[in-house]
Amino acid sequence: MTFKKNFARTFLEASTVTALMASLGLGCSHSVTSEEGHAPLIEIWDEQLGASDYEISRHGFNDAVKAARLATIDVETMRNQLMPGAQIEFALPEGGHAVLVINTVQELLPGITTFSGHVADDEFSDFTFSIEDGKLVGSIRQGTHAWLVRPHSGSKLHMLRSVDRTMVPRSEPSMEHDDALEAPSLPPSTSLVVGGNVRVLFLYANNVPYANSLVSNIVSAFNNSLSSSAVSSNNKITIAGVQQVASSFAGMTRLAIRNAMGSRAAPFTNIDASMASTYADIAFLLVQEDSTVAVGEMPGYGRVGGVAYNYDKANPFALSTDDYALGDLTALHEIGHVFGGKHENDPNGGIARPVVAANDTWMTIMGGYIDCQFNGLPASCVRLNRWSNPDQYYQGIPLGVAGQRDMESWLESSMPVVSGWRAEPPPPAITVYSNSFESSADLSGWLIWHNCAATSWTPANNVFRYYTASDKPAPGGGAYALRMQTTGFTSGCQYPGAYARSPAIAATAGTTYRVDNMSRNHTQSGSVSLIFYNSAGSEIGFASRTWATDAWVYNADAQLVATAPSGTTSLRVRYGLSTANGVADLDLLKVTR
Repeated sequence: MTFKKNFARTFLEASTVTALMASLGLGCSHSVTSEEGHAPLIEIWDEQLGASDYEISRHGFNDAVKAARLATIDVETMRNQLMPGAQIEFALPEGGHAVLVINTVQELLPGITTFSGHVADDEFSDFTFSIEDGKLVGSIRQGTHAWLVRPHSGSKLHMLRSVDRTMVPRSEPSMEHDDALEAPSLPPSTSLVVGGNVRVLFLYANNVPYANSLVSNIVSAFNNSLSSSAVSSNNKITIAGVQQVASSFAGMTRLAIRNAMGSRAAPFTNIDASMASTYADIAFLLVQEDSTVAVGEMPGYGRVGGVAYNYDKANPFALSTDDYALGDLTALHEIGHVFGGKHENDPNGGIARPVVAANDTWMTIMGGYIDCQFNGLPASCVRLNRWSNPDQYYQGIPLGVAGQRDMESWLESSMPVVSGWRAEPPPPAITVYSNSFESSADLSGWLIWHNCAATSWTPANNVFRYYTASDKPAPGGGAYALRMQTTGFTSGCQYPGAYARSPAIAATAGTTYRVDNMSRNHTQSGSVSLIFYNSAGSEIGFASRTWATDAWVYNADAQLVATAPSGTTSLRVRYGLSTANGVADLDLLKVTR
């Protein structure tokens, strides 16, 4: 089978299409221009999808996919238009476009630009996109539909899919299990906890592409949902790390995968160490849908959705498939379970439960497809990007019930608790001195000398800023490094070698200082020293380590760590090259505390 140009109209009733076009401003054009007279920002291809792309487009969602197209996206031009308040016309696979209003633009991971907001004139819609390596990854959700964008694996194009959220298959099993803690009926006290920054270690299966973009989108969408639901701004999730797991989990149901996390079975034997090293409070896993896995009464839909442990400090784990993570806000739902959220019919859920519309047309994030059954047949219930809150309304209906369904109040208390489940990371290091020797003034204040020189030696000719651009440039250190050279040594002389000592750097007694640098030395022996001084300028403390020998290739030397003794008011860094007739290059010197 292949998609035809009018695929959406073949599968959507005319009234549905008309309603969508009215709400989104859809027209007949399959391209959206960036500026008047310029090339299209997004151009939808009318060509049919090949058999392989057709199957990929249906992956995980099956009949819920209502249209799919390949598209050319001018990602760089789009990036240049990103700013809060800006609008982007986004072409859709069924024709026409959505006008996206940008609320936030941020860099949650290095090199990845993430932007989010809502569809014009619809505050209950939302979108999140990330740009990674010139590719766009993300999704738009409005009403009964979602639009998913991924890079096309076989070209420089992107694949755009339209998903009917009323036909999303039923996904989540019962949360009943012996090892989960029941959420109390009232939120925990916040008298001892005020901060709710929950650090998440994101894991991903080895067949999940563009994981960094997916992670950035999840964090952006989750925090936006908190803000939109009036959860206080001190509560948020942040990225502790992003790590690949050495498995695709082929043939495993999501429940089996979650249980492997809980039992620390392979490939999760080191999950506790990974969380400790990244100071993560919880861990979240992204996997791909697996059509070979039978799930409950819906074997034809494979493994969809996600699963989690509920408010369990010993097992703070959740997972979702990559398509469902934001395609149906499954990632938000599952992380909500880790924070103690329950489904709508849970008798022990207390206020940590969602609201489901009386006519089953919508539900808040913790809705569990219980009152709203999803069985692969036309339905009407969709998940809003809101947590239950009695003080907010949707279509004139309260989004919560005071004392019964108030996930906003629950999160205000439970997120600070979860943020304290693991040790907090140490405060970021403060750089007190750095030098990459790029400026002609970078050796100003340095004292340079040679002990035991057997032949003529001068500082200007033998310890100097060395231009490396044509000779294996220093990594991250620009075009220059500090080159040190020695002569032969006279016999019987103490401490032979060339030395370079930095200017005085203000220091405080009792503070621990760390020295980092890079060197290349071709097996020439040398050292980096940290010297502490009192107010009279007398040396009162000293620490040193030799640099690692190499084959004339820059390497980071082992960090030198020392604590300033009592009476310290300043410190200096000293380099020493102690091999006769030797040469060494040093770069990227940094002192932190």
